[in-house]
This record gives sequence, C-alpha cells and structure tokens, in this order.
Amino acid sequence: MPALEHPLKGWIPYKLIIEDKVPLVYWLYTADYSFTDPFFEETIARCKSHKYNSSNYTCVSSIESMIEWADKLPNTAPVTFIFHISRCGSTLLSQLLGLNKKNTVLSEVPFFDEILRLPYKLQSINNQFREKILQASVKFVGQKKTGEEEHLFIKTDSWHICFYKTLRLIYPSASIILLYRTPDEVVCSHQKQRGMQGVPRIIEPQIFDFNEQEINKLNLDVYTTKVLEKYFLLFEEITQQDNLALLLDYKQGAIPMIQQIAGHLKTDWDEKHILAMLDRIKFHSKHPKQTFEKEIKPPEMPNYLQDIMELYKSLEKKRNGVT
Repeated sequence: MPALEHPLKGWIPYKLIIEDKVPLVYWLYTADYSFTDPFFEETIARCKSHKYNSSNYTCVSSIESMIEWADKLPNTAPVTFIFHISRCGSTLLSQLLGLNKKNTVLSEVPFFDEILRLPYKLQSINNQFREKILQASVKFVGQKKTGEEEHLFIKTDSWHICFYKTLRLIYPSASIILLYRTPDEVVCSHQKQRGMQGVPRIIEPQIFDFNEQEINKLNLDVYTTKVLEKYFLLFEEITQQDNLALLLDYKQGAIPMIQQIAGHLKTDWDEKHILAMLDRIKFHSKHPKQTFEKEIKPPEMPNYLQDIMELYKSLEKKRNGVT
C-alpha cells in the first residue's frame, strides 16, 4: 500500500507577522513551481498567482503548529550552506547549481531571515526555540517535489554568517561554502546600489556586535567596510575550526568554483549540467536575459580599506594553502 502524502505537501511558510507580540506563520501554496529564480522573493511572487493563493482566504497558523506538522515531513536532502559577503557571485553560483534537477537551491529565503532575527524583535523567543522554528521551516521549504532531489543548497543572506554557530548546531554535518571577493570591488558595487547590510540600522546593529553611538558617526562606505570586516573575521575563524568549510574567491571564475564545490561534496556534474552552466554564465546573474558585462574595478584604494585588504590577503593565503 503506497504511503500517504503529507497533507501540506506543496505548502510552505513564507511570511512571519507579529500580532500582539505573538508571531504568526503565513502559508503559500507552491504547487509544482520550481525554485529557480535568482531570489526566493521572485518565486513567492510567481506562486501568488495560483488560485489557492489568490482567494479571499489567508492561510495562517501558529509557530507551534508549523513545528508539529514538520515532524511528519520526510527529511530533506543533505544540506549545504552558501555563505557570502555580498556582490561576490553567490547569485550566479546558486543559479548554476539549480540547473541540475538533482539540486534544490533556496536563495535568500525571507522567512529564514525573519526567524533568525526574531529574538531581536521578541524577547520571548529564545535561541533553542528559534532553532526548532528554523529546522521546521527548512523542512517545509526544502521538501522534495519530484523525488529526484539529492541535495539541498541554502544560499543565505550575507549577514547570516553571524548566525553560523546557530546553523552549525542544527546541521552539524552540513557542508559550508564561504564565498568572498576583494573588498574594494564589493564596496564599489554597494556605492552603485546599497544592500540592506550596507545601511545602518536596517539590520539590527547587535547582529554585527556594533555600538550604536559608534556607527552614527560613519558614512555609508566606511559602515559597509566595517560590516565586511566582520564577515572576513568570521570566515577566518570558521576556516580554522570547521573541516567542512570551503573557501572560494570570486576571481576564480564561476566554472572553476563549481568544480571545486563538486570535489568538496564528493560528487560529479553530468555533461548536460556542465553545458547548461556554460550557457548560463554568458548572462547576468540577477537578470538572466541580459548579457553579462564585467564591472569596472575602482581606480584608487581609499584609506579606510587598507586594514580589510590585509584580512582579504590573509584569507587568500589560507585558500591557497600558504602557511
């Protein structure tokens, strides 16, 4: 007799709303939509057009119910976390991995971010409860759709590296990708379009261990550099203590990085996947219909970047096995 499907198959928690200091989970039906968009928010937008999501009714539950329901879901595939410092090729990397039907790639899922930052909004949420919420949500969002999926990649938001210890505790056997780029190029990219982490107080300063009074005196470029310093220091610390961590530098190029990931995971990409990747890298990571144009490197090195460039060089030595 075939096993019964979970009654919430195809449904995912996608939004967390706090009402009267009580967090509520909002649900979305994903049907057979694949998670292949550059960012998960785009997948959410597509799914909202489904009739189940465009009715007059909204599907809402408690967090406790979500945790209980997740217990009956089959386990997700082995997990790999892609941590990155932003503007360093992580979007393209996740797009390339997603071209293989054996891979599920979740790219910067807003619901995961809401859970990780929930204790900063509600003091009643302790770390242990947050871990249960996150594990349940990954089970739902990462559930297998076709049965062919063998690996789950979670590309985090850049500031989630600050939650590395929490994620490692939940997933002790998960593989870790640490992706970075020269700091001057990252800052230059943020000058053109600021990310959330590059503007003070959009992300809680406590996450970065920042002093409120100190950051008030900083301009945006210096603030972004301080955030990047936090990332690089954590990358260095993780590399020293985690044997499942792999360092990758944007300058290596997309295909060499993908090949290193395959070696790290002890797997192979088939020829069809490789050909699809070679075709995909011709186009912009965030705008798949636009031809990729290489960014111009900043001509001068500002003084505020001097210290972080030393951190970058130190990390590069570790990546290249130089002691």
